[in-house]
Amino acid sequence: MTVTGHRGTDPVRCEEFGYGLGRPEGILVLRYRAAGALDFGACRQDFLHQLYVSPGGVLTVLHGSRVLFTGEGEGFWAERAVTHEVRAGDGDVVHRVFLREVPRALAGLRAGVVSVSPEATRLLAAITRPDCEEEAALGARRGLMDGLAATTEDYVAHHAAGRGVALVVARELSRDPADPTPLGEWARRLHVSVKTLQRDFLREFGVSYSRWRTLLRLRAARVLLGGNPVTRVARLVGYASPSAFVAAFAKEYGYTPGRHAERQADQAEQDDQAEQADQAEQADQAEQAERAVQTGQSVPAGEAGPAGDAAPPAQAGLPGRAGAAASTGRTRRPGGVARAGHAGPPLAGEVGQASQAPSAAARRT
Repeated sequence: MTVTGHRGTDPVRCEEFGYGLGRPEGILVLRYRAAGALDFGACRQDFLHQLYVSPGGVLTVLHGSRVLFTGEGEGFWAERAVTHEVRAGDGDVVHRVFLREVPRALAGLRAGVVSVSPEATRLLAAITRPDCEEEAALGARRGLMDGLAATTEDYVAHHAAGRGVALVVARELSRDPADPTPLGEWARRLHVSVKTLQRDFLREFGVSYSRWRTLLRLRAARVLLGGNPVTRVARLVGYASPSAFVAAFAKEYGYTPGRHAERQADQAEQDDQAEQADQAEQADQAEQAERAVQTGQSVPAGEAGPAGDAAPPAQAGLPGRAGAAASTGRTRRPGGVARAGHAGPPLAGEVGQASQAPSAAARRT
């Protein structure tokens, strides 16, 4: 699964949010944004537990000899001292959460796919807001930990809008998209009619069972492509032949699996150019602000540079970029890493052994 030197496997941006660092109740979140595939590589953190969440995205995990997938409303949990590899795709945002305490519902689980409730997802987003204060972040951390669970019953309780039978099937298929079990067999196992199960799929996901399974397989395939031959990807996601996989992929996305890496590289280049243009604009604004201060001129609203000499006005109740940086002590690091730092280095140096991925992630592609 690890793709050495493949362009696009480093993130476009990595942001760091740390609260209560060095304390048992502390939390560190790294938020990654990728242009295409995002490969964390093999890692083992001996001090801290880790949770990976990609809201709305798919994660592929290599743990031991098993290849696991996370579906909607799920994440991957790894206790300290457990070796694992995680890969995301399609330019998804990934949150990597470091904790010193184990959530109650995950006690005894060394590594595996876990349910992340909608409330936990919302709280994780709140923690990674630039204007989040430490007290609020630590309170959100407690709610986040309460919203994690390992069982299918908890997953259904977290996410079901209908009877929950479709979610049971969805969670099992997310573990293994290649599972060939037909809809009728799923209905028999769940003691419902095929028609009831179909209706529940439409209620939960807005599409039929067969359409949902196709989309799951293709999304999982996009994460695997680039690090695996097309023939292996086809087998891992459940297609009987490479030609059937290529036909389904091309029908859905308009290009063949063999061109996926090329398109990701093109997207990465476009994102690089956009990022460079944004940096140039910020530098120009900072230069204008400094020149205005030196000459005693006023700086137009919203044009203060990253130095925060004058903050742009808040919009829709949220502070502007420079204002948020000043209010939380965020500083911009080289390599595109924004740190929402409170006192001290990340977890008082406890992320040392885990820094393989974060340090690599700090590089721009």
